[in-house]
Amino acid sequence: VSLRADLSAIGRVPPDTAVEFYVDGGNGPVKQDQATIKLEAGQGGSVNFSVSKVSAPYVCGELRLVRSDPLAADDVRYFTVAAEPAPKVLIVSDSADDAFLWATALKALNYDVIRKPTGRLAAETLDSYHAVYLLNATSPPNAAWEKLAEYVRAGGGVGVILGTRVDPYVYGSEPAQAILPASLQTQLGFPAPEFFRPTDERHPVFARFEELGGFGRLTASDVNRHYVVKP
Repeated sequence: VSLRADLSAIGRVPPDTAVEFYVDGGNGPVKQDQATIKLEAGQGGSVNFSVSKVSAPYVCGELRLVRSDPLAADDVRYFTVAAEPAPKVLIVSDSADDAFLWATALKALNYDVIRKPTGRLAAETLDSYHAVYLLNATSPPNAAWEKLAEYVRAGGGVGVILGTRVDPYVYGSEPAQAILPASLQTQLGFPAPEFFRPTDERHPVFARFEELGGFGRLTASDVNRHYVVKP
């Protein structure tokens, strides 16, 4: 966690102003760092500090000017950083191998990822999850779709990542269609590999890639099959 303190100077000020960074260690403030900034009358500046470890439920601390002035009340500023547990995400897949890459990507973003086999979804309690992903789940039973529908009605988020083994008939069933935005018609192969070519890179779905420096391997990988869907 990064902290920035903005300072302003009025009247005569020393050429160098030191700011001390303290974190509450349980028995009082413990000095963690110090920075020096050059200030001139009528101008301001800023200093930055980092809180390396934030443990639940919160971390408190303060920033102090080393040299005081006649107005001591503004020589100290206090802060509190709340620590919340990582969001929990459930990945439901037939095999652990299918979920590996997606789980690795989510863990890199500090999500708490749990993977369960498709057959256990119907019996799973979903209240504690921030999102649930179906990933190449061949044929979730009706009870599983009903469990997901209940979760969605309560405000939960469900993502469906298709794979090569999903059953269009199951995904087109009434329980599945209660939460899915489209029905799968069939899966078709291309005579020759195709490539993914976004036609609108500013679309919200693709805008994030520009921040990451481009599409990378996404537009260079072969696409051998696709699903025909009906909204």
